[in-house]
Amino acid sequence: LAGRVLRGYNFQANNFNWSDCNGHGTAVAGLAGAITNNNLGMAGVDMRAGIYVARVNVGCTGSWSNAAMANAIATASAWSG
Repeated sequence: LAGRVLRGYNFQANNFNWSDCNGHGTAVAGLAGAITNNNLGMAGVDMRAGIYVARVNVGCTGSWSNAAMANAIATASAWSG
């Protein structure tokens, strides 16, 4: 995903710590936009995808707030135009 992540934000904690503590978001992003023809892992389905990271989970618990999710969707939509 190097070079594909355009922007990121943690909508639950309202900060820029958007690290992926359980790997789920990274796996999904890889399916969408992993770089092709680099002999590493796999290829994503969109060779031109840009990734906007929107962390909404509470800590690493696997739960999230609906308000954080709604804010993340609206903000990521604005980022992408």
